[in-house]
Amino acid sequence: MAKNCPSDKILNPLTGRCVKKTGNIGKALLKPDKKVRLTPKTKDEVVVSPPKPKRRVLSPPKPKRRVLSPPKPKRRVLSPPKPKRKVVNYDKKRNYLNSSFRKFIDPNIPNLHFTDIETLYISNPRDCRWRNNWLFHHKDIYHICDAYACIGGDTIQFMKIKPKAKIDAVQLVDTSDELNERYERLKSNIKSCSFLNSKVRTYPLSIVDFILAGKCKLTDFLYCDPPWADSKGVLYDCPTLIENLNEDIINPLNTIRTYPKYICFKVPFEWVQFSPILANLKNYNLKNSGSFHWKGYWMHVIQVKLPAKV
Repeated sequence: MAKNCPSDKILNPLTGRCVKKTGNIGKALLKPDKKVRLTPKTKDEVVVSPPKPKRRVLSPPKPKRRVLSPPKPKRRVLSPPKPKRKVVNYDKKRNYLNSSFRKFIDPNIPNLHFTDIETLYISNPRDCRWRNNWLFHHKDIYHICDAYACIGGDTIQFMKIKPKAKIDAVQLVDTSDELNERYERLKSNIKSCSFLNSKVRTYPLSIVDFILAGKCKLTDFLYCDPPWADSKGVLYDCPTLIENLNEDIINPLNTIRTYPKYICFKVPFEWVQFSPILANLKNYNLKNSGSFHWKGYWMHVIQVKLPAKV
């Protein structure tokens, strides 16, 4: 039977006796969180043994916190800026070309017919002043051939400078609609300026066929403004352009053994690079009659003379 203790005492479970709460045993019994071993010495005494110290479990040392420095930014290699593709305003260029032709020829002529692409390689009268002045001051030129007439930009300028000369405009025609339509524009543009010179004839031939047919025998001035690039727009280098001109102009002239008085080339190369073309003009005395540079192209005029008779 459980024993009841007064309010100022507490029951010692080992001895079954009531002990004061203020005593050592009573204080130990009032702290249930501490494990106290009560060892009876006698029936009347209980000795409280001190609690064993807790075994200290050493935890492994915490690793030092590594402070990571922020990564260094990678060095940015700047690539050269891509060139901006120049957008051509074809309407503006077309108006500019028509204005130039009106100032050079007549303010009342109608607009010339050409496509957007053709505006990029039509000879502007303002850019050909040196050639036009050269032609004007050479009075020994009565027959002109425009070897690559295109839509007639150069031919019309020849009509203005030499109103009494015979002029042949040669433009290649084949099965493609583009070249056929170009030839029709050539005839239309020349017809609109026919009041300048009525002695202009157009030929739907390649310049090779034109020369081999013997139509170049009486030509005094052969003007050659060949294509500077292939069908993909890649510019020819100088040896390639010279090779093309040899096939189109020089070799056919060597075949029929007839040369005009002057041959004018409009090319994107200076005379030092272009002069090897003279090596294929055989058995004739040649002379560079003049060269002119303007806006990325050169005009070279070659004077052809018969060799002196021995």
